[in-house]
Amino acid sequence: MAIDWFSIALISAISQGFLLCIVILSLNTNQKAANLLLAATVALNTIPTAIYSFVRADITLHTLVYGSLLLTILKGPALYLYVRSLTEAGFRLSKDLLKHLLVMVPSTAIFLYLLTGIDLNEPMSIYQFFGQLKLPLFNIYVNMVIMFYSIAALIKLERHTRLIESAVSVTDSINLNWLKGLMIFMIVVCSFHFGLDISHLLGFSSIEPKSIVVLVLNLGFIYFISFGGMRQPRIFTEELQSVLTVAWSQSHPPSSEIPENDSTQIAPSIKESIEAESITTHAKYQKSGMEPTRLEGTWKKLTELLENEKPYLDDELTLPQLAELLGEKPHDLSQVINSQSGNNFYELINGCRVKEAMRLLANPVHKKRKMLDIATEVGFKSQSTFYNQFKKHAEMTPRQFKDQNLEALQTEVAQV
Repeated sequence: MAIDWFSIALISAISQGFLLCIVILSLNTNQKAANLLLAATVALNTIPTAIYSFVRADITLHTLVYGSLLLTILKGPALYLYVRSLTEAGFRLSKDLLKHLLVMVPSTAIFLYLLTGIDLNEPMSIYQFFGQLKLPLFNIYVNMVIMFYSIAALIKLERHTRLIESAVSVTDSINLNWLKGLMIFMIVVCSFHFGLDISHLLGFSSIEPKSIVVLVLNLGFIYFISFGGMRQPRIFTEELQSVLTVAWSQSHPPSSEIPENDSTQIAPSIKESIEAESITTHAKYQKSGMEPTRLEGTWKKLTELLENEKPYLDDELTLPQLAELLGEKPHDLSQVINSQSGNNFYELINGCRVKEAMRLLANPVHKKRKMLDIATEVGFKSQSTFYNQFKKHAEMTPRQFKDQNLEALQTEVAQV
């Protein structure tokens, strides 16, 4: 048995992976379902890593132990359900979710077929068990399933972003951008695995380089999602649920209206709104019953309010609050914003904040002020969001805008 430093490091990391599962499950939060799915995702990535590390160290295992690799395919469903647990206010672990276990049927059939004619009491390596040809085919199926679920999870995250941006103006802790990045990473990794497996089937490469890459990527995934998940605050707080409910309940017919003070109905209603809003927003506005004159009149009132009273300076501004200032229904105001500006509530409000920041930065009086001070004054909660939104709306960074305007002012003074 040969164990090098890399193998020792892997065994140490595997121990940490299982320890992270225990830590995640022991977290005292209001996201028990999310924590359970997060721990399951970490464990499902740790198990195959452990198997491969033993193989790398020339440790032969009982044949049936390789059956644990069947669990690898559940990484996709577990990750997808974890995303759902964070993006659906009414998410619950239920028997209905067991249908996702069906993805194991083909891989289990392959595994049972491989057991035919094998002496189960004789230890062998994973390569001997699966065979040089069948292992890549097995991996291709596993990666197809994981990629499918990763794409589905990415779509859910995009819908979640559109939902919260339709009603709140600050999304720093609830936009799940870190998880979007992870889904994109998973899709890229699965594509990379496809390439390596096909290359092996065509005889261009061996399996061993792929095994090392898989180990390293799995470990990176374990740490990234573990620490990201443990730092993620609860998204659907009572306050946010209330905002989203008020913002979208009027888009449903009377039969689906939410009973007052019935908190058990809030989450499902928001879930329905997510699907309806994300799929049919544009078509719904085109078929709106609001007259063009009313749309234009409300838009004019809104622009005057934003210009004169600057409600966007409030970093907690929500769609229902803005609608109340205008004397309009939240759903109607959202319709006006989307149809007249082409943007959602989040983009409109942050665009106003950027314009106000540009006004301050162009004034020499504020030339010594820190960017964070400017950002918080105009309604941003973080400097990173301020920079991102400023670059999006002004097509340059705040610093570039400030230097450009100061340079122009100095040139103008010199000419005088």
